[in-house]
Amino acid sequence: MDTELSIIIFSKDRACQLDALLRSIYLNVKIPYEVHIIYKASNQVFECGYEGVWMAHPADNIYWHVETDFKRNLDNLLGTIAAPYTVFMVDDMIVKREIAKDKIFLQLESPDVLGISLRLGRDIDADAIKKGVNVPMNSQNLWRWKDCSIKGWNYPMSLDGTIFKTSDIQCIKKLEYKKPNSLESAMSRKPLGNPLMVCYDKAKTVNLAINRVQNEVKKNHCGDITEKFLNDKWLAGQQICLKPLIIMKHNQRHIIVASLTFEDWHDCAPKNNTY
Repeated sequence: MDTELSIIIFSKDRACQLDALLRSIYLNVKIPYEVHIIYKASNQVFECGYEGVWMAHPADNIYWHVETDFKRNLDNLLGTIAAPYTVFMVDDMIVKREIAKDKIFLQLESPDVLGISLRLGRDIDADAIKKGVNVPMNSQNLWRWKDCSIKGWNYPMSLDGTIFKTSDIQCIKKLEYKKPNSLESAMSRKPLGNPLMVCYDKAKTVNLAINRVQNEVKKNHCGDITEKFLNDKWLAGQQICLKPLIIMKHNQRHIIVASLTFEDWHDCAPKNNTY
């Protein structure tokens, strides 16, 4: 079956979190997909963590790209993508609910629709409540993002799980950026012109603000479970339990995580029907 969705994941020093994201993708993405991981390890210990993820996830639809020059690496990768749709993800996300080529997904085929936001839904209403309004979706789960004043809902170029038409995002190559955060900022300054966004009734993904490994944006709040602690856990044979995170209720785009549950992992990828 031909690949329909390219999932591009950005990762730095987060082997344990990347493993959790990959397992959640196996569990919930029901569209034929390929995964491209652009990763960077700050030292040999973190590199060993990534080697463990590579060994645990030997699927032939997962491709690893060592980050040497982020812009050049991504630009070159985008030039090779054949799938009609592309989604960017970061390694502190998980996929909570099933993603299939259903009637919501098919709305992306409209030239008026910029993308599908997997992190938004009728349940992600914290920012709307602050303004005393409802989330802006109509009965078809569409909204005009340019006319929206609600934080997150007026930000269509997020790297946290927005599915784009691959042909539309080739314009990224013309932007100036150095790392994922400056890429998202550059994309937001020059967003695609399509007037509509679409999402599901309930958010399909969640960003877990467990720690911060980048230095481009330092104002974002996050938990204090360090990447070193998680890498040590991973190298000691422990993986993050997905189930508590998947069933966790949330109404915000980012959730600060103060504690995690761990379980033993083995030298093979978990089965698709397990957590």
